[in-house]
Amino acid sequence: MLRYLSIVALFSLMLAIGSPQQAAAAAPLNVSVQGNVLTADLQVPGGYSTKLTVTFENVVGLSADSLNVSAAAINPLDINLLARLGNVVSGIPAGFPMLVSIEPDPSRGLSFSGVVNIELYTHDLEFVAASPLRLFSAPHGGAFEDITVMHGAGSYRSGGTKGNFSEFIIAVDSRTPLAAAGDKLQRLRSLLDGFSTHMDADIYNQLSGLVSAAESAYASNSLVASVTYVEAFADAVENHGNAIPNVWSASHSLENIAGRLRASAGTLRFSLTLAINNL
Repeated sequence: MLRYLSIVALFSLMLAIGSPQQAAAAAPLNVSVQGNVLTADLQVPGGYSTKLTVTFENVVGLSADSLNVSAAAINPLDINLLARLGNVVSGIPAGFPMLVSIEPDPSRGLSFSGVVNIELYTHDLEFVAASPLRLFSAPHGGAFEDITVMHGAGSYRSGGTKGNFSEFIIAVDSRTPLAAAGDKLQRLRSLLDGFSTHMDADIYNQLSGLVSAAESAYASNSLVASVTYVEAFADAVENHGNAIPNVWSASHSLENIAGRLRASAGTLRFSLTLAINNL
């Protein structure tokens, strides 16, 4: 069973952390790089631990020193943290009160194109059918959003895709998958419209038409069709190549628009699929 907050667990946790703010960040252990994949073991006070895997589609300058990875124990009742999570989250599992941060060193020349996959694998949680646990991400100090594209057993594994880096946390999503899909459709629409001036009008119109088709299918409860349109959207973004800016750099001089659009479509597909399967 998932270990959600109880009075005893919360009291012990608050004693361990000592304040409503997060504890000092801990450096990773056993960092290794093989090709386009970085792995690291993370552990925070209280004995909570996870294995982090960061997988790039295409990357330049990846090394154990080019990604500043850290983890911190958090207080699940920290009002500032809860405000950043918003009303879609009903809590943080007491079995895994950890915030993971990834911020590449701008002096190391790291850059990548496409998307990057972030996966957390922990024995501190257990996977159950219809699990409400999701992987959330936020700009440093900003609002969190659900980026989950997969989760599963072993004991609990959750992954999401990004077009950039930030903070990551596993939290309890209070929404049904159908409601989450609706929110993510709105997010994809807002993201696409916000980046409309960064691509040719013909490309924008094509992508906008696919999002509109996904929205119409969702509204009529044709969820399988909605998934089809979302997948076509992600494929179209990828197939346009450099016509949509698709490179991120540690200097923050480039905006990986294609990566962010594809990542948004990926987590939308995840929620739609769960809704189709009534999970």
